[in-house]
Amino acid sequence: MDSRQREAIADLWSRGDRSALEPFLEFLAACVVDLVGDGHGRRAVDLATGSGTVARGLARRGWAARGVDLCAPALAAAQRQSRSEGLVIGWDEAILEDLPYTDGYADAITSSLGIMFSLEPEAAMDEARRCLRSGGVLALASLSPSGVVADISAVIADHLPPAPRGVADPLEWGDASLVQGMLGDGFSDVATAKHTYTWPVTNAADAVDMLFRVSPVHVKAAEVAGARLEAMCAAVTHRLERSAASTSALTVDIEVSITTARRV
Repeated sequence: MDSRQREAIADLWSRGDRSALEPFLEFLAACVVDLVGDGHGRRAVDLATGSGTVARGLARRGWAARGVDLCAPALAAAQRQSRSEGLVIGWDEAILEDLPYTDGYADAITSSLGIMFSLEPEAAMDEARRCLRSGGVLALASLSPSGVVADISAVIADHLPPAPRGVADPLEWGDASLVQGMLGDGFSDVATAKHTYTWPVTNAADAVDMLFRVSPVHVKAAEVAGARLEAMCAAVTHRLERSAASTSALTVDIEVSITTARRV
């Protein structure tokens, strides 16, 4: 990854409003941390930690936690929040494809909606494998390739220029068979669990407005859409209305896959 790509990625993840996404992020963090269990002083690294939600959850469960991310503003905010809670967590600014840790450094490696967005997924997975000790646990939370999120992503893609050739689809990380292939021979006891987060919103139009204001990926998509933004938002609104679990109080079920594995 060259410096221009690194700056572009850091800029992407500095957009939006992570605090508005915190209920969803807390839900994911609880699912991931529950699967990892108590740390008893062992070392854990949370990849693409963002606001540090998973890292804080690990620290509360007794892990000597570190969070790594490319976005310096996100790390600064995560550090402020952890200090306000009295949690001791290390924060490292680095890319997933070149982690600043020695071989076998961590007893657990986690990532919640993080590694799935790597532009070089094989390199990122190689680094996670390198830094995880034999017997250590890996836990990755990814959006499901089915359901409303996948449908919305397809609608958005119809209103954007084609993705560059060779760019991986982040939703592939929610496919159990594909993730097992990415893990390779370095892991055993691979298992994938499905979880559902129910997102309550007042109506589909407000949900779409919020999505394109607070989610970094969708803020960027709105910018790229340009003159097609209005049509894109209308199409996404229509899709959300079709997905409504209730007509009186709209709820959207977001499906998440969490894969766990043990380093051999």
